[in-house]
Amino acid sequence: MVATPASPIGQHRWKRALVRGLGIAVLSVLAVLVALEVGFRAMPQLIPLGACQSSLTLAHGYCEYNYRYDDPLRLGFIFKPGYAYDDSWNPADPAVIDAADETCAKTPDQTFHLSFKADDKGFVNNATPWQDHYDIVVTGDSFTQAFAPVWWVDLLEQQTGMSMLNLGMQGWGPLSEVEAVRLYGLDKHPRWVLLLYFEGNDLFAAEEYHLRQESGMDWRSYQLHQVGPLNRLVMTHVLNYWGDKVWRAIQPESPYCRYPMTVSTNVNQFETLFYTVHVSQLSEWRDEIEPSLEWKLTTQAFLGLRDEVVARGGRFLLVYVPAKEHLYWSRLWDTQDIGHYLELTTPLRSYQEFAGHIDDQMLLMQDFAAANNIDLLNLTGDLWQRTMLDGVEYYNYADVHWNEAGNRLVAQLLADYLLEHADTAPDP
Repeated sequence: MVATPASPIGQHRWKRALVRGLGIAVLSVLAVLVALEVGFRAMPQLIPLGACQSSLTLAHGYCEYNYRYDDPLRLGFIFKPGYAYDDSWNPADPAVIDAADETCAKTPDQTFHLSFKADDKGFVNNATPWQDHYDIVVTGDSFTQAFAPVWWVDLLEQQTGMSMLNLGMQGWGPLSEVEAVRLYGLDKHPRWVLLLYFEGNDLFAAEEYHLRQESGMDWRSYQLHQVGPLNRLVMTHVLNYWGDKVWRAIQPESPYCRYPMTVSTNVNQFETLFYTVHVSQLSEWRDEIEPSLEWKLTTQAFLGLRDEVVARGGRFLLVYVPAKEHLYWSRLWDTQDIGHYLELTTPLRSYQEFAGHIDDQMLLMQDFAAANNIDLLNLTGDLWQRTMLDGVEYYNYADVHWNEAGNRLVAQLLADYLLEHADTAPDP
């Protein structure tokens, strides 16, 4: 029996149905993508955390939904007044520093309940409204917030009997911190102004601030204008993230076992993770840092604030905060750990180069403070000695901030300094 070819009319109807079906499918997909785009913009807290971590555009353009941005730029951003975090949190989770793909050990469970709330000005303080006077005004980056069950700010207030106003903010650098004291702290006539300088990324943060201020844009708008229109869409980055997850599920790769690394003290060993950004900053040598614009901007800001504080009868204390990547480096004794660590340096440094210059930023800051009669409390020595001699961990396993022991030690070191120099601080 001979097959009868389909009629031209039948072929035309089939093609028309196929085109119509494809058109409906394409429109449906576009409708879903548009709905997701609108939904994620309206409720950015629903954007997957992994997508936020994988894209700077998402991280700074959409995922920081808990911030309020100033324009013209002076602070950059603060928490929205009343913003609250009240949930369980595990500072040992490698995902908090985007190192899950490089960690080949079971994640320790160090979960605790983390709770804080922004006051009506957008800062993390224990009381609102503010008082007219505070003995201590403190500012800094995320080290002024609690990433442990206890908070050094609370402890310092208890141990000194002095009232404290916290004008720090996670994600800030020195230029935002100085402006915060000018805007909100000087009129409180503090006896002490404490500024925490973090060696892990503060110079980088100063450069970020300068570029944004020079652009005339607010912090968020600047980030979005660094990419093209397509990359300003939330779904561009979310689809990339989802596609990467699917690809890894189809063709799983063996993890690159960089972490955990083993730190050897005089009495024990412990494991930890490191943050690439901090190692990169510590890779810079003194002759690279000193002539840089970010160093000039930072030191000029410190001198200006010092003069303003002193003019009002207060004392300015610069507190040098070391990164754990600095403290623990010399106690990595396993050759594989050392190799994995050096792979994070930027530019790529040899063992001799990195070991010979890791203290450069700290020594440069010490010299700057001494040359300009700025009071400096360098936390590096005490944290290093007590870690190595006593074998105590003062930083979280994955998260880069102080754990409970670290918060207690830092509070005690600050309290000892302030009380020892109480006679030289002016009365309110």
